[in-house]
Amino acid sequence: MERPVRVGLVGVAAAIGLGGCENSDPCEGLRTFEALPEPTASATAPPIVLDGEWIGAGVLELQFSKPLAVSSAPDPNRFAIVGWAAIVQPYNNYNGPDSCDARTRYSVLGQGYYQVGRVSDAWVAPEDASVLRLRMSNSAADCRVSTDIVAEGVLLVYADGGDAGAQLLDGDGDPVPDIGPQWAIQRWEDCIGGGNSYNYCGYSLGRSPTGHLPALTSLAPIPCPT
Repeated sequence: MERPVRVGLVGVAAAIGLGGCENSDPCEGLRTFEALPEPTASATAPPIVLDGEWIGAGVLELQFSKPLAVSSAPDPNRFAIVGWAAIVQPYNNYNGPDSCDARTRYSVLGQGYYQVGRVSDAWVAPEDASVLRLRMSNSAADCRVSTDIVAEGVLLVYADGGDAGAQLLDGDGDPVPDIGPQWAIQRWEDCIGGGNSYNYCGYSLGRSPTGHLPALTSLAPIPCPT
């Protein structure tokens, strides 16, 4: 079920300005992405996401490292699917030489800026207890369009705490711990239990930190929906 993260090179190495003068590109040779290691299963660790793929319109199938509880359906409000885009773009510094800026742009899946796609259903596959399926409320939801992308994909955010419904359980009936970057888990946990609208909660996961996927040591390969 493994699907590669979509990677592409963007931009032009140099542009010719007025009068035939050549303007250097501060990002020349820097439009690269160093992929993080994929997660590995452990006999002693809780279930983790190993990879994922979109199996139909708005349905994401996630492969876990261990079986989950088939008889207990988790509250879909505990889940968020966040798109990430590794960006490399020139930065125009009016007070000095131009530089090259590398960032990661996070945003929830949606269709158009004002339409946030939420997880509307979550269930463990009856034929394989190590597979979790999530259905998006908007089957046309996709990653936000960004410029100067060198790699993109999606990641799962799951909040075990907060004021929400049934938790995701492992095969022994124990709660599965939080999944995702810690900053996203904290924002999602605070939001789902605070009586906020889903759109507000979704936009709370948008940010653009410096660096490519900072603070993450591994990343499950899950592509953007197509």
